[in-house]
Order: sequence, then C-alpha cells, then structure tokens
Amino acid sequence: MIGAFSPFKLGAGLLAMLAFGALVWLAQDRFAQKAVADAARACNGAAGSAERSIDSCLPKLRLVIEGQRRADACDHALAAPDLVKSRAAIRLVCSTEVKREFLAREIAQDDLAQANITIAALIDARDTAVLRAEQRSATANTKAQRNAQIIAGASRDAGSLIRCDASCLRDLAD
Repeated sequence: MIGAFSPFKLGAGLLAMLAFGALVWLAQDRFAQKAVADAARACNGAAGSAERSIDSCLPKLRLVIEGQRRADACDHALAAPDLVKSRAAIRLVCSTEVKREFLAREIAQDDLAQANITIAALIDARDTAVLRAEQRSATANTKAQRNAQIIAGASRDAGSLIRCDASCLRDLAD
C-alpha cells in the first residue's frame, strides 16, 4: 500500500494545512495588533506635548486631544499678565463661551473705568463748588465785618440813633 490513498494521510495533510493557515493568521494578527499598540503608544506620547503630531491617534481621540490643547492654550492666554496683548490668542483658541465671558468682562471693565472717570469729575466739581462757597462765605463775612465797623464808626444823634451821611452810605454800598 505504498501508493495507496489513505484517509489517514488525507486527514493528516488537511490538519497540517489547517495548522499552517492558523499560524499564518495568528502571525498576521500579531503584527496588526503590534501596529495598533505602537500607534497607541505614539498617540499617548504625543498627547502630552503640544508640539508633537497626533496623526497616529484615532479620529475621536484626535478631537479630544485637539480640544484639550486649545483649552490649555486658552488658559495660558487668559493667565497672561497683559490681557490686552493676549486678546488675539483668546479669540483664536478659546471656546465661544469663554470669548463671551471675556467680552463681558472687558465691557464691565470699560464701564468701571468710565464710572471712575465720572466719579472723579463729580468730585472735582464738588470740590470746586465747595471752594467757591467758602470764598463767598469769606467775602460775605469780610463785608459784614467791614459794614459793622462802618456802622460802629458812624455818627449818632442825641437819641443814640445812627446818622449815616452820603459818604457812610457809599462805604456801605461798596
């Protein structure tokens, strides 16, 4: 039975081909899984740095990382000591809600500055009015004292009534 076709040989051959196919599939799957793992490691490394490319990341993860990078850039722009200079960065990287709040804050600061200017002008006007009132009061007091001296120095008649002649009246009128 050397040339004979036996079911045992056929089964062994099929089993060997099946095992070989399984090994090829496992090797291919191993390389595919390694590529996915390498891409995940590269994505993980790139996610921590704003300068590194995130092209190796999955699309949904890329969106999350880009959003986080924009949020970090927005936080950095908002933390700048001179917000006037960082306005462009805020408008470029921050979300709509942050931009709206930033604009409301700027408007409130402008309103506060205008209110401070108005208050300062009112204080100046008040101080000027007080100074004018003090000057009028001082002038009135001086005039009253002078008039009292004029009247005290005026001549009197027999009944101790003051007799104010023309020069006395002129002095009182001044």
